[in-house]
Amino acid sequence: MRKVAMVIVGGIAMAVGLFFWSGGRIITIEYEDFPQNEPEKLRPPEKGTFGELIFTGPLKFEARSRWTQWAMRLFPGHFMVDAKVDSRKVTLLVDTGAALTVLSPKVATAAHASLMAVGPEITHWQQKIPTYLGYVQELEISGLKAYHVPVLILGKQPVLKLLGLPVYRVDGLLGMSLMEKLAVTLDWRTGTVTFHREPLSLEVPSAPLRLFEQELHGFKILSPIVDGFLDEAGPYMILIDTGASPAEILVSDELLEALGWKGRVLVRHLKLGEIELKDVPAIPAREREATGVKLKGPVMLIGGGFFQAQGIKRLTLDFLGGKLYAER
Repeated sequence: MRKVAMVIVGGIAMAVGLFFWSGGRIITIEYEDFPQNEPEKLRPPEKGTFGELIFTGPLKFEARSRWTQWAMRLFPGHFMVDAKVDSRKVTLLVDTGAALTVLSPKVATAAHASLMAVGPEITHWQQKIPTYLGYVQELEISGLKAYHVPVLILGKQPVLKLLGLPVYRVDGLLGMSLMEKLAVTLDWRTGTVTFHREPLSLEVPSAPLRLFEQELHGFKILSPIVDGFLDEAGPYMILIDTGASPAEILVSDELLEALGWKGRVLVRHLKLGEIELKDVPAIPAREREATGVKLKGPVMLIGGGFFQAQGIKRLTLDFLGGKLYAER
């Protein structure tokens, strides 16, 4: 497999950098300044490392949030779950495009996260957002407790605004630093997310799923990848990003050139292992760069909005068994 340099925590862009017109109302998610000295207070007295990620609790559990139905109306394909970070109640977007679990600075400071290093600076909507790398001692979802969870802490607070007025403060994203140890099922019929701590074997169409791994300041950066064939050509590497809402495939500039595409195209047949999809629109990823989507290398991206638009009712990402399952 050729090495692909993909944007770290690319899912943040789709989750907290979107702008759109819906029903005659302008809705934005913007970043508000947060005192920079507050995250700096999270640095431990002595530099060190946390222990390995461990779980306690049920082997299978469901999670949901009342915010999911609203999120899906605004951002197709998005699932929210209620959780606790160091006993503080939060709501997190389930985002496999986020290489690390992401926390707002308000949540991170209240939960006394441990800041270990400065992360990459992110630019969304001409706003520069500093980030930090660290850990939280405990994250709980529906009885499951995860300890020593690697996180990326935003240096500014994301806020959902309606006509310029703040209506909802975003807590963060449930990312791959936790989900890599689970099998995750997204059910569009019920709006629930089911987590399993053991690999699954489902009698539905599937595709091999693997994790592309990079490293940043000692933190493991993971991206879920499947191989796809477009009109029998391929295979091409496709990033599965449940935090992305576009109904189209997003294609990097490098892959556009290799394919000989000049712009938008209609893929008659997309095959992911046993999963077959027809009449799939594909667009250059640069058309979504304003929202923070940046793809580098010969790679494509498909998100939760894409699967929803294609009529998938249940999508399972089994990171333990290395399988992507899709059920209509």
